[in-house]
Amino acid sequence: MRSLSLTFRRNLHAPTCEEVVALLIIITHPSLAEPLRLSSDPTVRLSEDPPTYGTISNGETFIFVMMNLLIPDDSEDGPLSAQLQLENVEADAGPLLEPILGDVKVTMQVVLASSPDFVEIEYADLDLTSAQGGEGAITLSAGREDTSLFTLPGDRMTRDRFPGLF
Repeated sequence: MRSLSLTFRRNLHAPTCEEVVALLIIITHPSLAEPLRLSSDPTVRLSEDPPTYGTISNGETFIFVMMNLLIPDDSEDGPLSAQLQLENVEADAGPLLEPILGDVKVTMQVVLASSPDFVEIEYADLDLTSAQGGEGAITLSAGREDTSLFTLPGDRMTRDRFPGLF
């Protein structure tokens, strides 16, 4: 069960929204000294020269990048997965990410621009599964492994492995 603020719930059900919803993306990799933090909303001006915008949430600075997101659903039928398209980046950057795909973790947080310190929805520790470039954008796919395919228990109940059962 997810707890959402009253303001967020009102915006979800209203015909027009008074609040701006911001998506915060945190990308981590062992080779990065600091996580890469991106925001879908230019909430505040971060610097004058060059002019940079972003969102400050819980003391961390998220840089504004134009993006599109196919939000993961909460269905229990399949694994959690999402696609994120980052705009205005080098198209050839996608293949550069492929060698590090297994180690990249992505966390997505949904906040209101008026209260960026309160995380309304969070999808944590998703694995970056693919990165494709083209037309001035990179499309990143992130998700979780489908645990419904694992057999339980992992071992067979044989006389050799579990002699106490026989």
